Amino acid sequence: FPHRLECVVDYGGSTVAENSVTATRFIFGFLGPLVVVVVCHSALLCRATRRRWPLGLAVVVGFFVCWAPYHALGLVLTMAAPHSTLLAQALRAEPLVVGLALAHSCLNPMLFLYFGQAQLRQSLPAACRWALKEPQSEDESMVSKKSTSHDLVSEMEV
Repeated sequence: FPHRLECVVDYGGSTVAENSVTATRFIFGFLGPLVVVVVCHSALLCRATRRRWPLGLAVVVGFFVCWAPYHALGLVLTMAAPHSTLLAQALRAEPLVVGLALAHSCLNPMLFLYFGQAQLRQSLPAACRWALKEPQSEDESMVSKKSTSHDLVSEMEV
């Protein structure tokens, strides 16, 4: 086994291929999703109460803060001259920036938990009580089963 194994993308010396991949990643991996997130959350916030604004704003800002450095670094790595100080600094920053981008996967659930604590305190115990409640009669049991399966189908269709 070699002492050090690296997985890298080999563009075969083609700057056109490297620039195309970088531009495509930037447009479809960052700008496109950023526009969708901003537009969707803006539409939701227009209809939401003022109380919901911090969550929507936090989701948009969180997406930008986590992914902007990653894609900016991708642009720098593509544009930097070989053996330059800029390239060396960008390569040193890469693990941190990749870690920040991956941390975005954990961010939204934490934001929803943080901003929705009051609702969670009310709805979680109610959901537990409902789940643990025993049906009082056979009729109630059948109604419960039917409404649960109908609710699941409705949620899947949405």
